[in-house]
Amino acid sequence: MQEQLDIFLHNRDLMLRNDVIAALRSRNGTAGRKTLTLLSAEFPGDSLLAPLEILLNALGAPVERFLDHRDTAKAIVNVDTVVTPAANQVFGDKEAHAWLAPVWQTLANSASGLPYNGETPHTHAASIYLQGGDWAAAQIQGASI
Repeated sequence: MQEQLDIFLHNRDLMLRNDVIAALRSRNGTAGRKTLTLLSAEFPGDSLLAPLEILLNALGAPVERFLDHRDTAKAIVNVDTVVTPAANQVFGDKEAHAWLAPVWQTLANSASGLPYNGETPHTHAASIYLQGGDWAAAQIQGASI
C-alpha cells in the first residue's frame, strides 16, 4: 500500500515560515516571535531562522535617543551589515527596501537631537532619513544644519 503525501504535513515548515514573514510584514513582533519559536523547534535547520530572528529583533528594538555620533554610527552599521542583508534574504530587494523604511525612520528619529558632525555626516538625521527614502523629513532635518 502506497502512502499518500500529505501536503499540509510535509509543508509545515513552509507554512510556519510564511506565518513569520506575514507577521513581519504587518510589523506584529509578538505573533512573529511565537511562530518563529515553533519553526525553530520543529525545523531547527531552516535556512531562514537567523534572518527572521534578526528582523524580529529589529522590529522590537527599543526607541531611544542616541547620546553621541559613535552610538549612531554603530546602529547604522548594524542596519547596513546585519538587518538589510536579512531583509533582502527574507523579502527580496524591493520589498526589503520598503520594510526597512520604518527601521531607518526610527533610527533617524533617535539621532534627531544630535548636531551635524562634519567628520561623520552619515550620522546626521537627514542622512538617515534619506536611507529610508523619507525625502521630506530629510529636507526638514537638513534645514537645521
